[in-house]
Amino acid sequence: MDRNLADFLTRLIAIRTQPDRAHETALAAIDAYYELLDQIGIEHCYFGGFEIGEDGTPSMTQFSGTRLTPAFIEEFTHELAIDDYVLRRGQTLDAAAPILKFETGMPALDEIEAFHAPARKVQVECARQGVVEGVAMVGNTALAASPTASGHGRFFGFVFGGKAGTRSLLKKHGDVVEIASFALLDQIKPQIEATIDGYEEPLSGRQLEVLAAVANGAIRKQIAFDFNIALPTVDMHLSAIRRKLHAATLSEAVAKAYRYAVL
Repeated sequence: MDRNLADFLTRLIAIRTQPDRAHETALAAIDAYYELLDQIGIEHCYFGGFEIGEDGTPSMTQFSGTRLTPAFIEEFTHELAIDDYVLRRGQTLDAAAPILKFETGMPALDEIEAFHAPARKVQVECARQGVVEGVAMVGNTALAASPTASGHGRFFGFVFGGKAGTRSLLKKHGDVVEIASFALLDQIKPQIEATIDGYEEPLSGRQLEVLAAVANGAIRKQIAFDFNIALPTVDMHLSAIRRKLHAATLSEAVAKAYRYAVL
């Protein structure tokens, strides 16, 4: 096994996701991933989860990892994602091809424009950020995606790129990059799910305790007694929990908390 890959996988084993440190461990895993890419010589990699609606329109609210400038990230998520070639290739996934790898960047511009003409503008803007050529990977196997036969659902996407010559570098180290990427996805899946769902405001320590009590079957009066707080305070915490998790009910809040590795 490649030594750099072995070191990366060893670090992932050491970075165990704990409910009270899920966000921190995800960041540590991403940092280790970028260190591996640096060792290989890959200049740019941005990745994250995204959705494609029933009308075929992709959306991405936030990258899970990127080194692109904040200004471009904001422009991409607010304006460019809808026409991005990589995200739109998610439409072509099906049971026979749950993962796709393909070239992106300026050398593939004609193919990109033929697939979706407005995507040309996105590629040109990416090139201005230093992603001149590269390789992308999209798939649905690492997330709890909806059926892809209809071309809509929940997906993941990676773009590896840089200056001219990056494709050759990726071809040489493709197996290492792919193994590392799937290992990372396995580690940070809860955080990707949370990002797609819009969970951005973390629960406080007390809110986590209250939610854990709810998950264990405690009712309002029991929670008030156990934590020595008034019933209105319990209600305040429960309301904040539902709001932060975008949950209509406490049962939904508990389910989301487990999915996001909050509990």
